[in-house]
Amino acid sequence: MFSGSVANAKPADERSFLADLPAEVRAALAESEGPPISGRAPLEQLEAVFLAGTPYLFQAGVLAVQTDSRWFSTLPTAGAGAPLLELRRWPGDTALALYAVAGRRDGEEAAAPPVERTRFELVERVEGEYAEWRGSLETEAGPRPAIWIEVAVPDAESHLGALLVPGDAGLGAAGIDDVTVELRAVLGRVTYNLDAWKRIQPPPAGQMLTPPMLGATPGDKTEEEEPWQVARGSTFTVGLPPGFRARRMDGEVPPPAEIPGGALWFRGRFTDLEGTRVVVGDGIRAGYVARVEPLTEDWSSGRRPPLGADRAKAAATEPFPLIAERSGASAATAERWTEEGFAGDWLVFRLVFEQSGVEIGLPVLTGRRSPSLYWIAATWRAGDKPPAPPPVDPAARFGIRFERLRPTERVDQPWTQGYLAVPGMRVEIPLGWFPAASLRSRNGYPVRFVDASGTTRGLLDRLDADRLPQIEPGADGWLESDHPGRHRAGRALYKESGERLFVAREGHGFLFEPREIGTDEARELWRRLVESAQLMRPGRSGKGGPD
Repeated sequence: MFSGSVANAKPADERSFLADLPAEVRAALAESEGPPISGRAPLEQLEAVFLAGTPYLFQAGVLAVQTDSRWFSTLPTAGAGAPLLELRRWPGDTALALYAVAGRRDGEEAAAPPVERTRFELVERVEGEYAEWRGSLETEAGPRPAIWIEVAVPDAESHLGALLVPGDAGLGAAGIDDVTVELRAVLGRVTYNLDAWKRIQPPPAGQMLTPPMLGATPGDKTEEEEPWQVARGSTFTVGLPPGFRARRMDGEVPPPAEIPGGALWFRGRFTDLEGTRVVVGDGIRAGYVARVEPLTEDWSSGRRPPLGADRAKAAATEPFPLIAERSGASAATAERWTEEGFAGDWLVFRLVFEQSGVEIGLPVLTGRRSPSLYWIAATWRAGDKPPAPPPVDPAARFGIRFERLRPTERVDQPWTQGYLAVPGMRVEIPLGWFPAASLRSRNGYPVRFVDASGTTRGLLDRLDADRLPQIEPGADGWLESDHPGRHRAGRALYKESGERLFVAREGHGFLFEPREIGTDEARELWRRLVESAQLMRPGRSGKGGPD
């Protein structure tokens, strides 16, 4: 039988614990006795939510946990350091991973938790029962806030280790604290099969534990400093501003609100280039992309209310030929609708195709006139076409540009996506790959080369003269090219495994390092990329080709 529980939470001033609740749970909360739910203490709100609906039960043999309906499980990574159970909070950017841990790390000088890519400090300890570390988890998108908690299991030598990684659920910086309290509340409902736990064989001491795979960092974002994202539906892609969270609606995890024909759910907060604060979505409403099939006259003409707000009233409608031109639709409109009880406005875009339509709905609380919201619709692309380029390229402040080929240019260069131009060099990017600058570094490097699935295929770094390694041909597998002039370089060195180092006559260098190129196709694309590198004199941007 399961028994035992762990953790608690501290109250905070500003909460949004009622986001993403299904309609039936909201109705049950409204009818519950006592003070209004929004005025209760954080843990009281979460307990009321838990009791208002049918709990979800997640089991992992030696332990179990009950949650409300906003939580779902994901398959942990395989291997000796994998968690016993991995849970996510809708829309999936918040994670709770549970592990069996050998022994304890007691004392003020306790060793850091053995979790890959983390840095922690011990902040709280209760002798023999509870220990807590706070720090960060490093991801490709940047550091994520993280908490590591260890709790003693009654009469067992091994302990429960919990990695708490809060996101913001698309609710901005305020959401991070809220989901942290939710994480602690869920951890507080962990129970154990004590007999089975006593027999468990945890990873040996020193074995590194594997954290969950996580994406973009949470918190407030700006277009000036953060890149746009590409969200993927089953048959399309669409661009989203920084700070947005998106999730497909056709997967195994149902969305909080059903949209007829819904394919993608999203919301977020960001500051656009004009300094306007833009807020899309709240705890009940979210943006969406939906497919309309078959076409009807009332939908095509704009008389039918938005799929996400069927009682909304039309306020304004006008043609939007730019969307039609960019997306390949035969016609497109931009509309504004008002909904009773919603303080903002609905921006709705309709894309009409030959036998179907696409509706993009944005419940905008603030920043309705931001040009970025209209660019969301302009970035919709069918799945057989490459994703649209972002309307804002924050890497430009480093002098780093990606010049995509126009369709007419691709006729002569069918295997080329475009050209990456950095100060002092230009390189051809193969079709299906894209460059991504490191926006948090001082100079934009290293630049990642990623494919359409988001896999990093390689890195480009710029090395000042004082950082250049002193390489002798033959050492560590390095070989020297007899023809560095082909790349307009002073020296050109390479490894059979794919590394390339081009040293400019001015003393600095460019280092190419492969990552995931295990297939013949990926190796060939990487070879073409590095062989196309052309160095240029200082001050030349590379636009229009090498001089």
